Amino acid sequence: MIVNGILVPVNIELNSKKGEVIIYKCNKCGSIVKNIVANDDNRDAIYDIIKNYSKGV
Repeated sequence: MIVNGILVPVNIELNSKKGEVIIYKCNKCGSIVKNIVANDDNRDAIYDIIKNYSKGV
C-alpha cells in the first residue's frame, strides 16, 4: 500500500502468530498500515509515542 502522508503510530496489537504489531494511520488519507515490532525496537519509545498520540500531543 502506498500512502502520501506521514504514518503515525496509533496503537499496538498482540497477534498470536506475529507477536506485537504497531498500527499506523496515515495523517492525510487515513489508511491503516500494520508493522511487526522487531526484536531490537525500543518498546518503551514505541509505547510513549502511542501514549502521547492518544492524548493528542
